[in-house]
This record gives sequence, structure tokens and C-alpha cells, in this order.
Amino acid sequence: MSNPGSERNFSDRGTVLRSLLVAFAVAIVVVPPAAAAFFSLLTGPSEKQDETVVAPATAFPDGVPKGVKVLADREFQVALESEIAGARSEIILAAYLFAARETPANRPRAIVERLAEAAGRGVKVEVILEIGRESAAVTQANRAAARMLGLRGVKVYVDGSGTTMHTRFIVIDKRLVFIGSHDLTETSLGQYREVSLLADSPTMAATLLGQVESLKPMPYAEAPPPRPTKRDGRSRPSRSR
Repeated sequence: MSNPGSERNFSDRGTVLRSLLVAFAVAIVVVPPAAAAFFSLLTGPSEKQDETVVAPATAFPDGVPKGVKVLADREFQVALESEIAGARSEIILAAYLFAARETPANRPRAIVERLAEAAGRGVKVEVILEIGRESAAVTQANRAAARMLGLRGVKVYVDGSGTTMHTRFIVIDKRLVFIGSHDLTETSLGQYREVSLLADSPTMAATLLGQVESLKPMPYAEAPPPRPTKRDGRSRPSRSR
């Protein structure tokens, strides 16, 4: 014996479903963008949609300004190494995090080598790092990079302004500027989604070089030692009497 309530509910659901189908059909014909948006809600964003998020046109609707190039993801390191190789007089690099390791495939180490080659042919190369006011991991990584750079003839300085230096920029020959989200780490250079800019602008270069003075850089050798942590204190052997 059939249940009248169940038949009525089924009929109501059928009516709602037909209404949705009619609305979607009208949207396809009359408003294609609306249909595309409705379909994306059902299926999720496509790979093509993901790609448009980092497209230069998104950041620059009127086109990329003259003298500026957008460097997404791994494009940054390719361009940076190329411009370092072509540097003639000066390279100033300020980095919040420079995590280079003595392994052949390490991406930051490749940048260390390019900087060392530039210093070896007479280019003034100075690197400014954040040391001492951030996490122990940042300080440890930057100290290791400082030693690596120093052994290769690159002058290393630390931020002496008394606050955390969170900048990421490189100025080459007082003309070329690299600035953006890339840290000099394996993950940032090879895995994360990052965007930076390369600008051919003496004016911008001069402005950033002026910022270097505000960092009050001091030679790495004069940097204060890292403050001991509680764990360091617990692990110290007791003094013998």
C-alpha cells in the first residue's frame, strides 16, 4: 500500500530538480559566465584557473610596466644567477633568510657560488643577513650561509638596526633590482609558489640602497653571539670544583 506523503515528497523533489535544470539551461544560453561559475562550484577550480592567479596580467591589468619583469617560482633563480654573472661593479643583497648548504644540488648554494665568482673577478659583493633577533632556526641558517660566503671572499654584514630585518632584495650595478617574496632557501626557490620582480630602474635601486643605510650593517665578525636558550642551559655540563 503506497504512502501518499512519500509520493508527494518525491513529486516535490522532482519539481525542484526540473526547476534547477531549466535555470542552468537558461544560464548557459543567456549568461555563459554564470554557467561557468555554477559549474566551478560543482567541480572545483580547474588547473587553468589556478594558473591565471599568478599571471602577470592579474597583477598588472594594463600590462607590465616598461623595464619590469615578473619572475614566478623558479624563474627568479634563473634570472638572478644570469644577472649576477653579468654584474660589472657592485652587488648588494639583503636577505631575511639565506639557507645554503654544502651539497651539490642545493639551490641557495648555487647562488653562493655565483656571488663568489663575481667577487673573484673584482665585483664589490656585500650580503646583509638577519642574525640574532629572529628564531634560532633563522639565525643558525644565516650564520652557516655567512661562513660559507666569507670563505669564498664575499663580505657579509648583519642588520644592526635593533629590529628584525625582513627585507628581500638584490641591487646589481646600481640599476637592476630584484625584489619580492622569494627567500634564498631550497623550498622557496624550488617548491613554493613565489612571485618577485626584476626592475631596470636606477631610481628604485638608489632608493633601496638608501634603505641599506637604515639597517646599520655591521661586519659579521662583530655580530653578537646568539643568546643561549633554556635547553642550552640544561645541556651544559656542571662545572667541576
